Amino acid sequence: MNPGAGESDALRAALRDVAVEEGYGAERAAQLADVLLRRWRSFDRRGKANKRALEHRIADLRQGLRQWYGDDLIYAAPGEVKRLAQRFGEVLHQG
Repeated sequence: MNPGAGESDALRAALRDVAVEEGYGAERAAQLADVLLRRWRSFDRRGKANKRALEHRIADLRQGLRQWYGDDLIYAAPGEVKRLAQRFGEVLHQG
């Protein structure tokens, strides 16, 4: 058994809960949680060595959210992606 599986499941559930609070349906919230968790964990491969601060990780989440929204990004309220990235980043940082 993967020793980090319980932690992953707890983080995924926390992200899903936040997404549902933000108005996403359960299925879409689960997809979003998977994308954000994967993005958070793979940050070291994409980020520069001198840019490892939380603010850079949140900016990376913001970019991931933009990609996830795709063409639907035009329907997001102004500042929504930034706000969501901040909120999800706080959950991931605490986890």
